[in-house]
Amino acid sequence: MADEKERVTTPVGTLCFPHLFEKHVAGAGAEPRFEAMVVFDEGADLSDLSRIAKAAVAAKFPSGRPDDLHSPFVKGEKKEKYGEPFTKGRICVTARTKFQPGMVDGNLQPIINEQDMYPGCRVRLQVHAYGYDTKGNRGISFGLDNVQKVGEGTPLGGRARPEEAFEPVAGTSNQPAAADADDLLG
Repeated sequence: MADEKERVTTPVGTLCFPHLFEKHVAGAGAEPRFEAMVVFDEGADLSDLSRIAKAAVAAKFPSGRPDDLHSPFVKGEKKEKYGEPFTKGRICVTARTKFQPGMVDGNLQPIINEQDMYPGCRVRLQVHAYGYDTKGNRGISFGLDNVQKVGEGTPLGGRARPEEAFEPVAGTSNQPAAADADDLLG
């Protein structure tokens, strides 16, 4: 039987719905966890993820794969309502952990600023697979160990980066405005 805790590194993908600095509750009654969803480009090599997921099925369900097993792999078109990057041909994976994952940049320098891990940046994850059978729900999930940011990307959610939203204004300074807030209320 394969090691259920074998860790693999995913291919590079687009980070979506990150909860890497504070825990998130995914649903009613769920335990708060850190999590990251990654959307992989069409044609990404997901063979390592598939291999450890299959090993987790064999470890958790030795008598055979249940028919109602929840897969950790979600087709992009099932989340198209969220817009880009959720499109046909792409695969989404969410990984979760009780403990804050390690986060580094491409030079292996720690990431401590939450704004650096924005939805839309390019990342890869270190994950492990595990099976669950709880309250009638059976499936395979990925545990999140570490995150590496490998590149910038277009921010998701319709919010522009401030340096893209504005142009420099000649003759401006960082001096505070002369008006006092109380004066403005009159």
